[in-house]
Parts: sequence; C-alpha cells; structure tokens
Amino acid sequence: FPFQSFYSLLVAILFIGISLLVALHPLKQGVHDLMVGSIVVRENAYHADTISLLSDPSKKIRAFTLTGLFLVLIIAGTFTGTKQDEPMRPVVDLLIRQKHVLEENTALRRIMPRIVLRGVPQPDGSLKEVRILELEATLLRPIFDDEDFRRQQVRTAVNLLVKNYPHVSTCNYIDAKIMTGYNIGIWYFYKRADYYFAPNGKEIGMGASARGKT
Repeated sequence: FPFQSFYSLLVAILFIGISLLVALHPLKQGVHDLMVGSIVVRENAYHADTISLLSDPSKKIRAFTLTGLFLVLIIAGTFTGTKQDEPMRPVVDLLIRQKHVLEENTALRRIMPRIVLRGVPQPDGSLKEVRILELEATLLRPIFDDEDFRRQQVRTAVNLLVKNYPHVSTCNYIDAKIMTGYNIGIWYFYKRADYYFAPNGKEIGMGASARGKT
C-alpha cells in the first residue's frame, strides 16, 4: 500500500471522522474539541444547566460508535478495492516505466502512456469494449510544426512501446496524441495531432485539430 495512498486515506478519514462526529455528538464536539475540552456555543444561547442536560453519555457513545463503524467501512472498502486492482498493478507499472524510455530516445516530453477502455456502440444497440493504448505527449511549437520530424518522433515512440511493452498485443489500437501550445489566460493557442497505429506498430491513420484565442 503506497505511502501516498496511505496519507490520502488518513487525511480523508480524519476529515470525514471529525465532520461526522460533530454532526452526531450531542454537544457538537469534534475530536479537536474533545482533546482540549472546548464547546462552541453562541453567546448567551446556552446555560450551564442546558449544556449538562445535553451532555448525555448514551448519546456520546452512540456518536462514537456510529462514527467508528462508518470509518471502518471506509477503510475496509479502500483495502478491498486495492486488492482487486492488485493483478493489474504490474501491467500499469510496466507501462509507466516506458515513459522514461521514450523521453530518453525521443524529443517528446510530458509523456503519459495509459490503457483506456471505451464502449463502442454496435448496430444491435449493444456496446463493444475497445481497449486502447493512449500515448499523450507534448512537443515545443517549432518542432511540432515540422510535420516530418513530428511523425518520425511519434513512430520512434510507438516502435519502442511495441518492442518493450508486452501487453500491447491486448489492445485494439494505439492512439498517439501529440500536443503543443500555451495558455496565459486571455491568450491561448492549442494544436493536437492524433496518430493511430495497429498493435504491431503499423500506422493506420491520422487526425489534427487546432484552436486559439487572441
């Protein structure tokens, strides 16, 4: 269980736990209030006798019990989901490692390879699941505008993926999305070229788009 995932889970548990306890506690106390013995009230809204009546031990126990059960369910669900994803982790990790190989051997930057599953409508109304190996990357504007160089860089990257990523044969096709541009708020410019390849690395199509505002 990675440290970053553990840290994120801990933060979520603390946030949800504190919020839920405040909602259920008879004195609306969170963990931080219980630690320092504080009670937040509106001025002149409560008297000592009223607070004493609200401080019902049975309601406190119920608040702690319900909060604890809810947090246990969250933790159990998180670990169950992690175990279900475990068989795919080696596949994903291997794919992410290709990022470094591609950056060392091409001019592409901000490379992000990933597997995407899409449902493609069929004539009978059903959906056919299509497995796509997406390769997103960027190029500097002058390099991007050199179409021959751009295509050569994409082909090199795809050939490396086909060579080094054994699971590429399980994909229906490869979609290489190469982008360039800038965005400074009131001015932006964006270009993208999509190159489509068969799982064996043979190019099967291309598309391009551009938009901007000045």
